[in-house]
Amino acid sequence: MIRVGIITFSNYNTNYGSALQAFALKTFLEQNGCLVTFIDYREFHHTEISGLQKNLKNILRKIYYRLHRKQIRERTRSFELFREQNFLFTPLKTSTEELKQQKEIFDLYICGSDQIWNFSCLGGIRTPYFLDFVPDHAIKISYAASCGDHIFTGSELKLLGSLLQKMDKISLREPEMIKKISEISQKDVELTVDPVFLLSKAEWENMLPPVKESVPENYAVCSFIRRAPENRKLTDAVRKKLKLPILNLSDNAINPFGTYSGYHNSDPLQFLSLVRNAKLLIGNSYHLAAFAIIFRKPFLVLQTEHNQKRLGHLLDCVGCSTCILKDGVPEELCREQIFSPFFREEPLQTYLLHSKEFLLDALKKTEIVRKK
Repeated sequence: MIRVGIITFSNYNTNYGSALQAFALKTFLEQNGCLVTFIDYREFHHTEISGLQKNLKNILRKIYYRLHRKQIRERTRSFELFREQNFLFTPLKTSTEELKQQKEIFDLYICGSDQIWNFSCLGGIRTPYFLDFVPDHAIKISYAASCGDHIFTGSELKLLGSLLQKMDKISLREPEMIKKISEISQKDVELTVDPVFLLSKAEWENMLPPVKESVPENYAVCSFIRRAPENRKLTDAVRKKLKLPILNLSDNAINPFGTYSGYHNSDPLQFLSLVRNAKLLIGNSYHLAAFAIIFRKPFLVLQTEHNQKRLGHLLDCVGCSTCILKDGVPEELCREQIFSPFFREEPLQTYLLHSKEFLLDALKKTEIVRKK
């Protein structure tokens, strides 16, 4: 059995997409005979900002958490239980030095998926997400890593080049950085799907718990991961047009006016059950759009400066570009736009097949190395 160590940053947040992409990658690898462990890593320093900005940010964060502490605490606990039941973790490490000294040794190391190479999101450069702590003899790959919307400086690209040259295989989730990463790493860089697509609609449905009896028969789900005035405009427009209650499953205690937050403490699979049974999905989350595609659900997503590249690539691939609201919420939502998304099967299936082959090839190479 191949021992796989995955490093990603889904361990310390309450983002449904982050947790479910890790769960999907783990499940696919287990289906192919692997023992999967997540490398528990977190650094607590951040890139320095000015004193006034830092103090103001800390004050606002404390006020925010105090106002929403019950909601945040309940959501955090549901995620902790989900991880305890579904993931195996190494002891926590907080630096490259500690990671190099860890006792757990794996045959294959994977960094990804999610925005592990988005330095803006991480608060600075985190070299362990490039597997710089891994022994030379082990196979090292990235799977569907994302750079998000970060714009790399010359010095960052130089550092990336030295880190990536030590990897055996590299893949990204979005196409924008493939050419640049290939140039600086001097390696072929491949495009692979987000891990949630590695499991079929039927496989996901077989794992989902039933929805609670208290859930209405007809409802919409909203899932926002960033605050914006357009969030409320979209929920108001949907309520006005469709007369549906909207269950709010947003991250970061985002509570759009007029939505119902009674299921905010759902764990990731409970979240997915609510998504699976909804009449409509709305929000600004990449993974909400991904699961809408998997479950063939009508959906609308707001384009923001942070999601436009990754959402644009995904929706263009499956022919759902009309489901993204690029210019905000229109005065009158078109019912045909809401309920007539067109899904192209072939491009996504081709993309998915290549992604599975990427991972299976890594497993084959790992097996060869193990036998030497």
